[in-house]
Amino acid sequence: MRLVLIGLGGIGSHLAEPVCRTLHYTNTSRTPKRIVLIDGDTYDRTNSERQRSQPNTKKGDATKESLAPLFPELRIEAKNLYINEDNVYVHLLEEDIILLAVDNHASRKIVSHHVCTLKNCILISGGNEEVDGAIQVYERRNGQDVTPPLTKFHPEIEYPKNNHPETPSCAQLIETESPQLLTVNFTIAALMLNALTLWLHEKPSPYADQYFDLHKGIVSPVHRNP
Repeated sequence: MRLVLIGLGGIGSHLAEPVCRTLHYTNTSRTPKRIVLIDGDTYDRTNSERQRSQPNTKKGDATKESLAPLFPELRIEAKNLYINEDNVYVHLLEEDIILLAVDNHASRKIVSHHVCTLKNCILISGGNEEVDGAIQVYERRNGQDVTPPLTKFHPEIEYPKNNHPETPSCAQLIETESPQLLTVNFTIAALMLNALTLWLHEKPSPYADQYFDLHKGIVSPVHRNP
């Protein structure tokens, strides 16, 4: 069993350490001690205000180097690449716990569709706009959906308008997106970590989606049938 964290930007850079800490000090039958960090991007100095980063370093390598000395009992690996349709089946496997912290729906669709083909897997995905955001929990058990795929109730994921990060125009699209705030990234990371903790302790998730809005001060769970 492995935990795979995909995306080490605004959300993932703050999620990585508490996830490692949780796994390091949690001992349940569901707790993996092997972590795979995946991101093909390089840290940019312009994101320093909201990302834990070392400018001009590969996100995967930099995150591994900072975490490995803190958690010697964990096996931490880094893969400096983007998940795409050609490699997803190589890097996401049966029994994986997948934390998806990417900034585009194209990648979410690829991962969700692949998880649909696995017998046992849990996928926790999170994303945000300027002051609001959501997480989704998609679990497969014994070849059946326990909760719905990311795409089932979200046409914006099934039919993504934004590009995969490997496409040349993606960088231009990111530049025009709404600004990201540190506190919002923290909120998404905390909600994803909470969903993971529930699963590690075999507590059924009370929601498939969970939405929040910091201006309104609300967090709203939504239960959906598979």
